[in-house]
Amino acid sequence: MEHRNHVLQEMRAELGLETTRGWREKTVLRAAPCLFGLYTVVALLFHARP
Repeated sequence: MEHRNHVLQEMRAELGLETTRGWREKTVLRAAPCLFGLYTVVALLFHARP
């Protein structure tokens, strides 16, 4: 579980989500899963390339 939290923290830092000050709560709750999903898709596509 600790490793998973570390990975999520790294993803937040990479995507710039640690600076959500001034964002509305609904915006953060909607944007974060979308960005994590997009990041995952891109990482999987990169890994699967020949």
